[in-house]
Amino acid sequence: MNIMAVAAKMGPAVLAGDFIGELIKFVIYLALIVCAFVLGSKLRKSVDAKKAAKEAGNMTDEMTDDMATAKSADVTQ
Repeated sequence: MNIMAVAAKMGPAVLAGDFIGELIKFVIYLALIVCAFVLGSKLRKSVDAKKAAKEAGNMTDEMTDDMATAKSADVTQ
């Protein structure tokens, strides 16, 4: 059976209802995708900030260890 014949038999009200239903579904899916991107970017920023803070702490510890090693080398000489 031809799709146009089915559409003509069903009438314009049914087609409009189907169109509105598909439009609502599209908007919902689009909103979910946008929310996923926003949530992903916020999580990424949070993880990057934690990683940067951890690396900054490690660098401070390494500098403190290097300074302590240098002082002990000066004392022993």
